[in-house]
Amino acid sequence: MHVKQKIKKLIKRVELKIDAKAKLQISAQDIVGCLQEQGFGSGDRVMVHSALSRIGYVEGGAASVVAALQQVIGEQGLLVMPSFPAPERTIDYVLQNPVFSVGDTPSKMGTITEVFRTSPNVFRSLHPTHPLIAWGKDAVKFVDGHLRDGAPFATGTPYEKIKQLGFKVLLIGVDFENMTACRIIDDIEPNFPVSPYMPQLYKLQVVDAEGVVHEISVKVHNPEISAKRKNMILYPYMKQEGKVQEFKMGDASCMWVYVDDLYDLELRLMQQNITTYEL
Repeated sequence: MHVKQKIKKLIKRVELKIDAKAKLQISAQDIVGCLQEQGFGSGDRVMVHSALSRIGYVEGGAASVVAALQQVIGEQGLLVMPSFPAPERTIDYVLQNPVFSVGDTPSKMGTITEVFRTSPNVFRSLHPTHPLIAWGKDAVKFVDGHLRDGAPFATGTPYEKIKQLGFKVLLIGVDFENMTACRIIDDIEPNFPVSPYMPQLYKLQVVDAEGVVHEISVKVHNPEISAKRKNMILYPYMKQEGKVQEFKMGDASCMWVYVDDLYDLELRLMQQNITTYEL
């Protein structure tokens, strides 16, 4: 029996190796070339949403993806990713009364974001439910302004800065449903017709990089309303207007848009009583 178990384990290892080789293999330099072909370059400000498994077999894993992105935009650029501590419903996470530590609480937004979070010279915003991580020029300044009562995408937060600074939003192996930039309009447009939050505020503790504990009262998305949010409503409009650039990175279907184009479309649709919320 012992010998049979060893044989089974050996066969399993061989199968896994064969499976890995069967996948399209891609290196950091392949990713660099892919992004440069799409017009990404030095000084770009880019927000990235990603799914590592969709790319295929990446030599060096998530670290290679991060290194490629950094190489392409350089230190004069600004690379940003979400690093939310809750993978699904925010309210479920909040009701556990968590203590959010900017340095220790892991990102649940995919392997690439967690590797990026723990990389040198990457800074994280002080928000207990919707923190962003940033690297590059003025990264510290970018993440500032998130330790505040109220909504996560409000005026003065890093999310508004994404709009102010004219970011590109890059989707690697994911689509518009994963694009948090679609929600900026919810908080900074006073006439936005949908209130996506629970009626009460929730007090949460935040531990900054120096170990100082802060308590803030935050708005939390209503899960019933969030379930009716369909960001893909925006895709056909953007596609028809030629505002979506689509390409492949390894096996992953990718796309990128300018946040300015996205926000402009949402404003125009709002005037027609169309939003991403199918209420």
